[in-house]
Amino acid sequence: MKKQILLIILLAVMIVSCLALTACHTCEFGEWTVLKQATCTETGLQQKVCECGESRSEVIPATGHSYETVVTNPTCLEQGYTTHTCSGCGDSYVDTYVDATGHSSGSNKCANCGETLYSNGLEYTLSDDGTYYILSGIGTYTGTSIEIPKQYNNKPVTSIGRFAFSLCRGITSITIP
Repeated sequence: MKKQILLIILLAVMIVSCLALTACHTCEFGEWTVLKQATCTETGLQQKVCECGESRSEVIPATGHSYETVVTNPTCLEQGYTTHTCSGCGDSYVDTYVDATGHSSGSNKCANCGETLYSNGLEYTLSDDGTYYILSGIGTYTGTSIEIPKQYNNKPVTSIGRFAFSLCRGITSITIP
């Protein structure tokens, strides 16, 4: 009988030991740790770990671009446009182009930008690339002698327009530098 009781106790200890080894515990996971930060265009990754060593991972969705818009208005000589720049990654693109307004005359100065358009009755046009001037006309000039300047508004005068002298009366000399 002692052997039977001892055998039953031994069997009970073995059963309890087996149950303890196979019993499922409830994991206590810590806080999320970011392994890879998400960007505007790429996903990230975060992970949390249990005290037993088991871990869980989760994808962090890409944040997407957050564009800030800046409008540059057209000027007399340069077109306007809209610039979009992402505040997260700096990605940038330009669109919505608007043509240059052109000079607005009525006096010898542009009403829009204040640039001198006529000087001593001579009319000037800035080149398309903005690097030089063209003598385009002799509008209100009444003298007999014309001296074309080397520079106008701090840029060289390199050309004479096709009909620059078409309205001239009484000019007897033209000096070209």
